[in-house]
Amino acid sequence: SIEVRYKTRAVGVFRADMLVEGHLVVELKATPALAPHDRAQLHNYLRGSGMREGLLLHFGPRARFHQLTNPMGGT
Repeated sequence: SIEVRYKTRAVGVFRADMLVEGHLVVELKATPALAPHDRAQLHNYLRGSGMREGLLLHFGPRARFHQLTNPMGGT
């Protein structure tokens, strides 16, 4: 679980599919197509956790990945 913060206040927790070395959030999707909310979900995880890097791995008809970066992230 990763604590989600707004300013200095803890507002919740989320469970990433994978967290690599405490620095990279990895979300896995196995659907026919990615929906806009899939990318938004990872973006919100990065913003809320303060982490910098995220990968969205899609195992649909054609395997693809998307890398997201949170410019405000620290770790």
